[in-house]
Amino acid sequence: MARLHKQAEDAGVLILNEIGLDPGLDHLSAMQIINHAKAKNCKIESFMSWCGGVPAPEAANNPIGYKFSWSPRGAITAATNPAKWKEDGELRQIPGGGSHLLRSARVLKDLHPDFALHGYANRDSLQYIPMYGLDEANLKTMLRGTLRYPGYCLIMSAFLDLGLGSTEAVSYLAPDSPSITWVDLMKQLIKLEKGEDLKAKILKKLNLNEKSEDAKKIIDAFEWFGFLSSTEIKVKKGNYLDTFCAHLENKLAFLPNERDLVVLAHLFSIRHPDGRLEKKTSKLIEYGHPGGFSAMARTVAYPTAIACRLISEGRIKGAGVVAPVTADIYEPLLDELSNEGIKFIEHSKFE
Repeated sequence: MARLHKQAEDAGVLILNEIGLDPGLDHLSAMQIINHAKAKNCKIESFMSWCGGVPAPEAANNPIGYKFSWSPRGAITAATNPAKWKEDGELRQIPGGGSHLLRSARVLKDLHPDFALHGYANRDSLQYIPMYGLDEANLKTMLRGTLRYPGYCLIMSAFLDLGLGSTEAVSYLAPDSPSITWVDLMKQLIKLEKGEDLKAKILKKLNLNEKSEDAKKIIDAFEWFGFLSSTEIKVKKGNYLDTFCAHLENKLAFLPNERDLVVLAHLFSIRHPDGRLEKKTSKLIEYGHPGGFSAMARTVAYPTAIACRLISEGRIKGAGVVAPVTADIYEPLLDELSNEGIKFIEHSKFE
């Protein structure tokens, strides 16, 4: 998109980019807080932003606590991206590929009032330091991350470690190949030898003690997903990843009247001129409406639709490829979103 900036600017055309949920709503709330702090001559010392779309608790009724409101392939491959962020003054990086990112997940207890979530870094957080106009010299922490329920990262990392994320073509998963069952596919995947126990070898490949709690959760998940059953694979996509995703799309679909949940939380440490440290949070917790729009649909589509209307009405002006990080864009958007019931709740305490 950035490559179009000069062309759009010369043509007098405004392309408002990053205007969904994440990125999108996160920019609006973050920039309002950052600019208010700057106006008071405060310094941002730490900024963490966490966002995730998950089933509402009553619908998180599977081993990974997740259901797909978008492409399973996109969700899984996003969790294999490299990540880079700054935390407590140190640069931290995780290489791409495999389960490295999922295995870095941390427990986050205070983002939702009723339960803990797990979070891991989302790509390159450092690129947002200049976008947000932050002073890197004073900034000790800059992290943007993804949220999931406990269990997701453990089990999904096991699936990836065993090879279910492979995009290499295999003949026995070609759409026109002979039928194959899930248990036979697992035997192929882990190269099970005659006389070996399938469950034991899965755990051995994952370097897990058979009696550990993690081992039990992973085997239970394999059984729940049917990977140890003699059920014939219905949709073969030519490789492990796409066959795996087709299965997840079927197993992890939202049922009618099930709700989803979006959690977006900003955590700031703001140093005031008098030396006080303000711990400020800005949270959006949005549940889907049974029989109506999902939380994901509302928080992605409403900002986009409202932005389009504001541009057409001349209330948002400009040219080029622009992100919603200036007050002339985020203030009217936040006002309009509030009218639709999409509101951030802020809380501060001083140390």
